[in-house]
Amino acid sequence: MRLAYVLDTFPKLSETFILREIQELERQGHELHFFALNRPAQQFDKNVRTYEQRTFYRPSVFSASFFRGRGSILAAAGEALPGKFSDLRSRYFANIARVFAWEMSPLGIERIHSHFASLPALLGALAAECLDAKFSFSAHANDVFVNPELLDWKTARADLVLTCNRAAHDHLLDQLPPDSRSKVRLVHHGIDLSGRSFDEKEDVEKPRQILSVGRLEEKKGFDDLLRAAKLLHQDGAEFHLQVVGDGGLRNALEDLRSELGLDEQVEFLGALPNTEVWGLLERAHIFALASRQTADGDRDGIPNVLLEAAVAGVPIVATRAGSIPELLGDDENGLLAPPSQPDVLSQCLSRLMTDPDLRQRLRKSAYQKVQQEFNLQANVAAMARLFEHPPASK
Repeated sequence: MRLAYVLDTFPKLSETFILREIQELERQGHELHFFALNRPAQQFDKNVRTYEQRTFYRPSVFSASFFRGRGSILAAAGEALPGKFSDLRSRYFANIARVFAWEMSPLGIERIHSHFASLPALLGALAAECLDAKFSFSAHANDVFVNPELLDWKTARADLVLTCNRAAHDHLLDQLPPDSRSKVRLVHHGIDLSGRSFDEKEDVEKPRQILSVGRLEEKKGFDDLLRAAKLLHQDGAEFHLQVVGDGGLRNALEDLRSELGLDEQVEFLGALPNTEVWGLLERAHIFALASRQTADGDRDGIPNVLLEAAVAGVPIVATRAGSIPELLGDDENGLLAPPSQPDVLSQCLSRLMTDPDLRQRLRKSAYQKVQQEFNLQANVAAMARLFEHPPASK
């Protein structure tokens, strides 16, 4: 198919799952074109930079290109707006959709697909109205649980709504009217396993390298992880915790590290390219993630870094937050603690650090789970079949 992807920021370090999906769709023979609101703030390697060069970005309101589409393209988006969007901000986004549609019009686009049910889905739906194209979107976590604005309106214009985790899937079914529920389909994200087999390496006698990766925001629970690390330290455990990621809580977390007396044990590395994260995973002895649900309902889906840890053969300690139990079963292929309970999280970490047989069993089971249910090639092929034969058309 000839697809147009509508995105917010693209490419983005914390959304490598989107890039993997795109690369695999192209490998399977589909033609993709990219339209995004924002350029990335981070630097990428040469292979990823090619996607930035291929992307059409939202033009400035002061540029001539912002007013493209004022002819035949104008009517469809304008007709979709009255009664729904009346303020200046909404008219601004409608104009972006018209510009996107203008750029798409000579490309022969067969389907417009948006990632995230928030603003990208709004723009994708409006652009599809302009071009009379098929429209679909992927919903993930925050865009479902916290910011489901105009969800009925967007879903009514879609013939397919994809979710990547069971929690988001079930929540959408609860929110949508009965005649839209058949459009919702669960397709997990995947990870490329080609060239990666399970490593039967001998386990270290005293694992000391703990790794955690995620945006430094409330739902990731890094303050709970630091408090769990403090309990480990008090019990005499020797370890080095590396935290990869950046965000608004970084200064507060660094202050908490000092307050807990963990300056020598905990290192904040900031945001890193995915290639460097893989290098850290290959050297880590344990992967830890302390996710939780926030007061406004925000929570994780299935964090993709857990898939990466499993493929890298790193035993995992996590929490029963969001859809994490969809990937990890407690004492089956990981250890799970209740969210926001650093004492239990510390006990799980201690148990894993002191039991080499448990580490070997859990990491092997986690790899097998990803191999069976999160294979990139198989899951993207399933997505492509839904693009070609959406459930709403049956």
